[in-house]
Amino acid sequence: MHWWPGNWWFMNLHPIWMIVLWIVGAAIVVMVIWVILHAVGSFAGEKTHRWEKRAEEILDERFARGELTEEEYRRMKKLLRNR
Repeated sequence: MHWWPGNWWFMNLHPIWMIVLWIVGAAIVVMVIWVILHAVGSFAGEKTHRWEKRAEEILDERFARGELTEEEYRRMKKLLRNR
């Protein structure tokens, strides 16, 4: 029997390993793309959305405490939403 790369057991496993490596490679590429898109989305859109929500909450609290008139409240709310 010959024990070098090319014997019967190595040749039978070769196509399986190629398929496994393609699947692992594709999974790595998908994960890298997902991480990049998630990072870009969190830096660009989600921070702005979070700050806008907080600004509206502060505005609501000020109106509830009576610091703002209804006209001022509506005007400021409109300004926040149009940004």
